[in-house]
Amino acid sequence: MGRPRSALLVRIDELEANSGQAGQAVIEDLRRTVQAMRDCRPNEDTPAARRKAKAALEILPPKWAEIFGRYDYHPTQAQARTSQARYRAIEAGRRSGKTADRKAEIVERALDPDWFQANGLSQRFIAVGLPTQQQTRDLYMDDLVSLIPRRFLAGEPRYSDPQMIRTVAGGRIKLAGMDRPQRAEGEPIDDLFLDEVADMRLGRAVIDRHLRPSLSTRGRPPGSVTAYGTTDMVSGSEFIELCDGWLTRQQDGDSEYAYFHWSSQGIISDEEWERQRTQLDPATFAVEYEARRVSTGDLAYWCFRRAENVTPSLRLIPDTPAILCFDWNVRPGTATILQEQSIEDYTTADILPEKISDDFTAVLGEVFLRNNGQAPRVVGAAIQKLRELGHRGTVLAYGDPAGGASHAAATEGTCLEHLRKLGREAFGDRFSMRFRKSAPAIVARLNAVNGRLRSADEQIRMLVHPSCVETIKDFEQVHIEQAKSGAIQIEKATSGPKKDRTHLTDGLGYYVAAEFPSRTRTGLVDADLGV
Repeated sequence: MGRPRSALLVRIDELEANSGQAGQAVIEDLRRTVQAMRDCRPNEDTPAARRKAKAALEILPPKWAEIFGRYDYHPTQAQARTSQARYRAIEAGRRSGKTADRKAEIVERALDPDWFQANGLSQRFIAVGLPTQQQTRDLYMDDLVSLIPRRFLAGEPRYSDPQMIRTVAGGRIKLAGMDRPQRAEGEPIDDLFLDEVADMRLGRAVIDRHLRPSLSTRGRPPGSVTAYGTTDMVSGSEFIELCDGWLTRQQDGDSEYAYFHWSSQGIISDEEWERQRTQLDPATFAVEYEARRVSTGDLAYWCFRRAENVTPSLRLIPDTPAILCFDWNVRPGTATILQEQSIEDYTTADILPEKISDDFTAVLGEVFLRNNGQAPRVVGAAIQKLRELGHRGTVLAYGDPAGGASHAAATEGTCLEHLRKLGREAFGDRFSMRFRKSAPAIVARLNAVNGRLRSADEQIRMLVHPSCVETIKDFEQVHIEQAKSGAIQIEKATSGPKKDRTHLTDGLGYYVAAEFPSRTRTGLVDADLGV
């Protein structure tokens, strides 16, 4: 028997078989490409670095220019990117480059021929995890495939669970939702990338209980971990502990640990920064864009202040569109009546808050039927109240897209069908229904409403008439809690004084989340076109 061939020579044979090219030529091509990937994200702020970055993008797939074409030097980002620490924690704001940079790193590591040569290995196992499998696929799979030059893909990517991308260099990228960390078990892990760690149901147990053994495989270099995200102000305690623990180890001189922090300011445009500051409530803006740790306790509508958000000067503007909001509960059955108004609708004799925005949401009336809130009665009461207020304009209906089908007998029709019938009978062509295809996430709905109650620039964009006593109770008394799954949910009581709570603000929240979303807006559909 002859001497065993080195791992690199074996890999060259594999490259020749897979690509039809001379193996050494492929390795040099890989080396040049990986260097271009590094050059396109400058690690120094010099004209030469910018020229090199521009030239590098010209030889890479178009996705690199799309993501990094306007990528400016950022000192803390550069430190995080070049860190040699085994354990890296990155706490940063939204759209600040933390995820884009990690995608580039994942591709680099899956292609870098020098790693395989230095470690005498023919495969490199890279695991990428987000809180769920769907998130992992939606946010990473297509981008990673697009960032890898087609000639370096070994076969077609696998989109089944778990997703897998193989490269001719020997990289194996496995994308696995961390709601089931077992998806990433069973193989060594040379590099572990965990995104949105604050939202992971299992928190630090993903690393400590499930994946740590895979990071220490005999015959391989110690596996690295990069944990990154934006700290959630409710559910992110374990990510905070991880960041603080790794920072402490770094400060104590342990070179295996490193912590990096930066905000979105100076990375996103000044216009986008200001837009988010006027749209988001103070805590959400602080957490998501300033990357600050802010706690609001467990109040759902923590931005509501009776002294600022409740005013008797509110009145209905007869020709301005009216908005009816429904939650489809039965005990109680509820609805709210709103308008989008302007300070121009009022005179100097009217008392409005000092920090009122030029345009705001006015909560003018409510329906609250404690014991018999079937859909026809709630809709009829809302129509009658609108008539009493003297409204003459168009009427738009929003609410829970589920339609409350379980709350109406099959022979009578769903809540949405009752609403459509009664609304058309009362208002004719002035009436229309605006419902999402699916309900927004609870956190997105709460953030949107809090952003209207008070934004990060301290502007008030929602006022409530004092006659809406039950709605005011909702704003002051509804709390949130964390489910066993880790998800944030609204506390709902089945008995006691709180059993009547949440439904008015839930219905109102469906409208606000649709028209003033805290993040990317999803489309609305008219119920007459099919719900």
